[in-house]
Amino acid sequence: MQSDFCVRAPALAALKRGHKSTLVQDAHATYDDEFSAAEESARVDEELSAAGVKLIGSEEVVFA
Repeated sequence: MQSDFCVRAPALAALKRGHKSTLVQDAHATYDDEFSAAEESARVDEELSAAGVKLIGSEEVVFA
């Protein structure tokens, strides 16, 4: 999923509506643009973490 659009917006919207939001850090990416894809994904991670989104790695995902 594209970090700077399809990931950022719904994660922040969930928080705004009072929901908890968790992002699997290594399950999203984007395209090179003004910044490299890796830099933009890291920027999104930092922004969302600062906003209150819980960041986890894919190894932490548990399917019930």
